[in-house]
Amino acid sequence: MSKRISVIIPTLNEEAVIGAALAQFGDLPGDWEIIVADSGSIDGTLEIARSFAVTIVDGPPGRGASMNAGATVATGEILLFLHADTHLPKTAHSSISRAFDDPSVAVTAFHLAMDGRGWRYRFIEIASKIRIRVQRTFFGDQAIAVRRCDFDRIGGYSEPVLMEDVALSHRLRREGKLRTLPAEVVTSARRFEHSGFIRTVIFMSGLQLAYALGVPTRRLARLYRHVR
Repeated sequence: MSKRISVIIPTLNEEAVIGAALAQFGDLPGDWEIIVADSGSIDGTLEIARSFAVTIVDGPPGRGASMNAGATVATGEILLFLHADTHLPKTAHSSISRAFDDPSVAVTAFHLAMDGRGWRYRFIEIASKIRIRVQRTFFGDQAIAVRRCDFDRIGGYSEPVLMEDVALSHRLRREGKLRTLPAEVVTSARRFEHSGFIRTVIFMSGLQLAYALGVPTRRLARLYRHVR
């Protein structure tokens, strides 16, 4: 039986990508509910979003907090958290629905593909696959999906100011299996192109290591804002 999937897109000044992010659902089969959870955009993000048949929620600062705000108004039995610069495969709805037919599955996400050209971005894609297998965690740009009931039971995102997707993975894998879906999402390479590939890889790897070693997320967030 087809399931309604509520897609929650956190935004903050995403006018460059939000139009394409919302337009993609015109070509994706399935029962979708689209929610834009905005954290105070001052560019044209909201104006563009209002031109689509979507629900707009004024969320508090922070990606985790805004996604929680979006989840509170969602009506679907499955919640899909989608970054504004990430595009889903055509099979997204059916793949997610089938995965959650298995009651032992607690959280799903797709394999990652980058829209940048060259071996460097293929390296990121391979590293993502290795990370999933070894660390058993998903990142937000993989389009994380979870049952609404499980999301509510664990209290939603814990709202750290950074690494909220990793924290969610850690909590959900206590509820059941992590399932990586066979298709790929395509996410933007804009962060790497803006800040430099090597610099971004080193910085993001350092953040992940610091988080794993227990450095408080607020301290990491201050460093993230300063370096970015």
